[in-house]
Amino acid sequence: MTDYFAVQLPPEQIRAISSIGLAHIGDAVYELLYRSKLCTDGHTAVAEMHRMTVAFVRAEAQAEATAKLL
Repeated sequence: MTDYFAVQLPPEQIRAISSIGLAHIGDAVYELLYRSKLCTDGHTAVAEMHRMTVAFVRAEAQAEATAKLL
């Protein structure tokens, strides 16, 4: 596989990815979505965007959000 932007794996390869590997990918997607939200909301100060992103996507914040949903 050389095109990491359009990953196409057979089902057996997808099932072979560890839960830690899937969590790693999920965290990256979650962070990208939040970074995109900050940019579209008009934030421009890089240091502030980074601080806000880290505060939002850190494990503790994700656990708090999950608890609220449940």
